[in-house]
Amino acid sequence: MQVTGSGIDFNLSIQVWSLIKDNIQQSLLESFQSIGNTDPDYWKNLFHLFQVVHPGGHAILDNIEGKLKLQPLKLAASHQVLRQFGNMSGATIAFVLDKLCHHPEKEEDESHKAEWGVMLVFGPGITIETIVLRNPLARGQAKLITTFQEKNANQII
Repeated sequence: MQVTGSGIDFNLSIQVWSLIKDNIQQSLLESFQSIGNTDPDYWKNLFHLFQVVHPGGHAILDNIEGKLKLQPLKLAASHQVLRQFGNMSGATIAFVLDKLCHHPEKEEDESHKAEWGVMLVFGPGITIETIVLRNPLARGQAKLITTFQEKNANQII
């Protein structure tokens, strides 16, 4: 990693995407077990989950899609953020989450309506951070969130 006049410049070794590809399934299994889901096949059927994946590079996204047999639209937000902004290191995941929540690319992609999802973030020393997420909007709880936000806004004023 090197700081340049145009930002941070770093090159990923070919080993990075291989390590992610070889370890992604175990990481998902352990994450779902940590929330009490002990069905080893639950996470394998990823069409019912939304995915927020750090776009570390095209090879990383392509390998995740291939290894997990994801539908083409599942990582659309990650691909679009990578095309538009590049890999911005740790901050990139916030852009992917924003894209998925507020700007779904295609109407037929209903990932943003799913109740459960998974966030995958990759870091130094090649770590895979896997976080299981729950979307309260998928179960009609939008009113609760709106009320909470309005209450907080009124307290600030």
